[in-house]
Amino acid sequence: MADNPVFRIARVVNAPRDVVFRAHTEEQQLRQWWGPKGLQMVECKVDLRPGGMFLYGMKAPDGGMMWGRWIFREISPPERLSYIVSFSDPKGGMTRHPMAPGWPMEMLNTTSFTEQDGKTTISLTFEPLNASAEERAIFKAGFDSMTQGFGGTYDQLDVYLAQICKPQTVIPYLTIRGAAQAIDWYGKVFGATEQMRLPAEDGKRLMHAALSLNGGTVFLSDEFVEYDGGSAPKEGQIPPVGIALNFDEPSDVDATFKRAVDAGGTGATEPRDEFWGARFAVVGDPFGHRWLLNAALKK
Repeated sequence: MADNPVFRIARVVNAPRDVVFRAHTEEQQLRQWWGPKGLQMVECKVDLRPGGMFLYGMKAPDGGMMWGRWIFREISPPERLSYIVSFSDPKGGMTRHPMAPGWPMEMLNTTSFTEQDGKTTISLTFEPLNASAEERAIFKAGFDSMTQGFGGTYDQLDVYLAQICKPQTVIPYLTIRGAAQAIDWYGKVFGATEQMRLPAEDGKRLMHAALSLNGGTVFLSDEFVEYDGGSAPKEGQIPPVGIALNFDEPSDVDATFKRAVDAGGTGATEPRDEFWGARFAVVGDPFGHRWLLNAALKK
């Protein structure tokens, strides 16, 4: 439509394009920065596929809840992302703007990512879909507030990217029987994403691999006893070292524990509230390593 108003905003962030794209599409990462300043994201579910939904719930300082959803149209990593934005109810049903009933019900967001010298330019366009003339006029009148709102959201992204792009000075290195299978398991249970892998000459084992996991990095490899490499934990052995994962929400401890057990992990300590003020659980993975799940309880 020729008279359809289009809101545009661009932001340069100090991170590579693939990192910025993942921050826009991964559930655990969106929890850390997405949304207006002053609101806390308390619910977040991402079904990353064309036609899939990102459903989120945010709590205001006064305790009120606001729900929204994206319906993905195009997913072209790491270059472009397109989705339809709406306010919603907790089940993902489309609703009117809670404070502006005349706001368009649906809006098309197209975000592109371009990289130069290790920095990424985020270019966003935002326009009404299937809107009446009155709704389009209200949308256009909101450009100033949208500039302020997206600016605050991108400020939060800047802070988050500075945290995750900071060099990690201590990195766990796991020796595993079946490193390739472990990468799949850690992705399914913990949401880990693969940074790289280096296959061994035998074509079966991995000499080295790196994962992004819960905001940090984990290294792993298969056993290489012929090179006096480290040994994976023996079956039934309690490993002397555990890997601790800190979450923002206590409910994440329970959800992660359940995913781990459902995927063949061993529940060593069921989720419970501990005296140090945290929701806590311990789970063993099928490869002999122990994971400590922790989240501070809400006051």
